[in-house]
Amino acid sequence: MHCFLALPLKRMAMEPLWLEDFLGSRNMFMRAMVEAPSGADVSEWFESVQHTCGEPQQPVLAPEIDLDAYTIERLGMAWCRGVAGRLEDTGLECAVHLPFLDLHPASLDSKVLVGTRQSLERAMEFAYYLAPSHLIAHSGYDPQQHVDQEYEEYLGRSKETWVELLDQWPNHPPLFIENTYEKNPEPLRDLVTILHSKCVGICFDVGHWNSFALGSLRQDMDRWIKVLGPYIGHLHLHDNDGTGDTHQGLGQGTVPWGELMNGLRRVGIAPGCTLEPHSQDALLHSFAFMKTRKDLFEQMLRHPYRAWGR
Repeated sequence: MHCFLALPLKRMAMEPLWLEDFLGSRNMFMRAMVEAPSGADVSEWFESVQHTCGEPQQPVLAPEIDLDAYTIERLGMAWCRGVAGRLEDTGLECAVHLPFLDLHPASLDSKVLVGTRQSLERAMEFAYYLAPSHLIAHSGYDPQQHVDQEYEEYLGRSKETWVELLDQWPNHPPLFIENTYEKNPEPLRDLVTILHSKCVGICFDVGHWNSFALGSLRQDMDRWIKVLGPYIGHLHLHDNDGTGDTHQGLGQGTVPWGELMNGLRRVGIAPGCTLEPHSQDALLHSFAFMKTRKDLFEQMLRHPYRAWGR
């Protein structure tokens, strides 16, 4: 199964060696998750055992490219095609996280809504050239604003935004909408339910559940998985202590990883995942945690990859 690592577009634009740095992280991930024979080159050994009977047996680290509207405005399609070429030459599949800062896909202000749709449309053009395995997006749901009669309008405008965008990309890859500020799972379930025919599912962001939804304090992991389970196709993995969205390494906060993985097993799903550390230390801690807790992660990471929703 593919495990993805968040790779911001801004970093890629500013650091010429972004690909080399990523490949270094990929090598560290392989060292953590696979055990090469003594004295063997881990990369060569990994490639030799990557496929058995046509199915991937070892986890692969791939980039989830985080697009942002600010950088997209300053980069042309030629630059994007260059990135796509470098990924193809290296044999790397990618995922794409669509922009979300200052964007409101269901804004009740029509001018803001138009601007958001234009920005997302350009981001989808970028994504098309990158040929991602899947897309990630934010809903823009605000539990303080989208209440009562505004809730139905929020759902309607959000549906219009995503249907309009996805209809412009025939045979688009799956789109996973992640929980962000939702305090409860139902608003995300409601949105994805009306978009499900468009191959739209859920990215369950465990760090957001812990910080914004106060998940560890409320001890409601099981409820979230039961409500969202039929639609979960991907996970965002990072940790925090429940007081803020700090994107720490796995095991550095209070996320109950055992509850998460056991809950997914109970509902019979093995989604892909993306690591979202905000520092090198957090990344290395995540690798170490996953290595020591293979009992939690190995089944998910070794699950054969297949296009969700197809």
